[in-house]
Amino acid sequence: MPVWSGNTVPVSENDTSATPDLEFRSSHEVSLSPERLWQAMTDPSILQACLKGCHDVKRLGNDEYSASFEIRLGPFRKRFVVHLKVIDSATTNRYRLEAAVDTDFGAGAEGSARVDLQCLADGGTRIRYVAHAVMHGWLARAGAGMLRRLVERQVGLFFDRIATRACSASEPDTDRGYPDH
Repeated sequence: MPVWSGNTVPVSENDTSATPDLEFRSSHEVSLSPERLWQAMTDPSILQACLKGCHDVKRLGNDEYSASFEIRLGPFRKRFVVHLKVIDSATTNRYRLEAAVDTDFGAGAEGSARVDLQCLADGGTRIRYVAHAVMHGWLARAGAGMLRRLVERQVGLFFDRIATRACSASEPDTDRGYPDH
C-alpha cells in the first residue's frame, strides 16, 4: 500500500496553487520477466492500451514519450497531456522517470519516480517504486487522501493490464490455425 507524506520538498509560501511534495511508494508483482516487462512498458501501443483514458502515446525519442488522455469530471470531459522522460535506464532493472502534466483546465502536475524491477524465483518480477509529485491548481486542492486512492487504484490496474497484455502478445495464436513453432 502506498505511503504518503507531505512537505518533503519546500513549496514557496506565496504559491497557494501548489501542493507540498507528495511521496508515495509501493510494490507490485507480475508474472513477466524484468526484460519482458521493460519491453512492454516502453511499447507505445501497449502503454496506450493499458492506461485508463489514454487516447494516444507517441515516442518522441529513445527515452521520451507523450500521452494524451481524456477524463470525465462530472458532466465534463477534459483532455490533458503527460510528458514522460526515462532517465538513468542503463539496465532494464532500475530507472528513473520524470513527468509533467499539461492541461487546459486549471490544473497540472510534475513529478519523478524511481522504479526497481527485481527478478523473482518463479521468473516473475517485483516492481518497487518511490514517486514524488507536486500538484497545481484544483488538483492541489483535491487533497492527498483522494489523490492517494486514485494513485493506488490506477497504478495497480496499470501493472495488471500491462502484464496481461504482454503475456497475451507473447503467446502463439493457435486459434487462427497458425502452426506452432
